[in-house]
Amino acid sequence: MDNCQVLVDTAAEYQDRYAAQAHVAKQQEATLAALIAACKEATGLETDNPESLVAGVQALANALRDDNRLDKLCREYGIRDEADMLLLSALPDLASQRALAERLAGR
Repeated sequence: MDNCQVLVDTAAEYQDRYAAQAHVAKQQEATLAALIAACKEATGLETDNPESLVAGVQALANALRDDNRLDKLCREYGIRDEADMLLLSALPDLASQRALAERLAGR
């Protein structure tokens, strides 16, 4: 094999590698765009700033966790009244919510 053929083969190999890397990069860009769109939809934010979107998603996750915890607490103590649930949700932590739930349930 002469030097020209080695150069042609090497150039073809690098071209294939570049094409594969470009394809992966496009897939990653599409994935990132989909994630940003999902974050915007979930949080209602209109920014493309990743830090803001992450903070918004974290706040949403915390709110959902708190809602789930409050629902569980209300079921545990048999609290069904909307006003009582609102009152419980206004309290800052689980301990104070539990203390009020016990009082509301008559325990």
